[in-house]
Amino acid sequence: MTQVKTRTTKSQGKGRVGAIRPSSADARAPLRRALVADTRLEEVESVARIGSYSLDIASRRWVSSNGLNAIFGIDAAFERSLDDWASLVHPTDRAMMVAYLSDEVIGLRRPFDKQYRIVRPDTGEERWVHGRGALEPDETQFPLRLVGTIADITDQQRAREALAASELRYAAIFEGTTEAILIAELETKRFRWVNPAACALLGYTRGELLELTARDIHPAEGLDPAMD
Repeated sequence: MTQVKTRTTKSQGKGRVGAIRPSSADARAPLRRALVADTRLEEVESVARIGSYSLDIASRRWVSSNGLNAIFGIDAAFERSLDDWASLVHPTDRAMMVAYLSDEVIGLRRPFDKQYRIVRPDTGEERWVHGRGALEPDETQFPLRLVGTIADITDQQRAREALAASELRYAAIFEGTTEAILIAELETKRFRWVNPAACALLGYTRGELLELTARDIHPAEGLDPAMD
């Protein structure tokens, strides 16, 4: 509800000038909307395991969202300079990431798009993150800020590593067995993987077999059942 307060001016004895004064409820509305927006942002970041940042290039200092603080394992007392960001990066990746930011992103004006490891200072846990960012230039195209997001991709990375390890184990088994094994695509029938026993049995090198299809070495009759 809006209240209207009026006063009488000296130059107009009977005239009245209206001045609109927002009620306390109206004044609090933008604050409430901002708080709701902040709450929703934190919820989205928490669910997506993502956080946002803004780096001021001249001062070499950055600010972070609560979502990013949770990913990095830092609080409000943590110093947010580029050196402090580098201290969060895994020692093995640190020199590479500092050079990437300085030389490629800032130096060559390229977007930030890199996966790297961090070590959380609160728990000492190693995590994988994917950082993305875009430069904001001034009127002369000199970069002023780098703004972007950082996502926690630890679960995805561990799943990829587990799959790779499993494939290596199966590859070792296939390579060592005396049984001939050939793996082909169902649609094209082209061989994608063959083991040494298959090469010895058929009299082809691995490279030669990978240029062939199942139709080249298997009788036409009965080929489809063999590929099922």
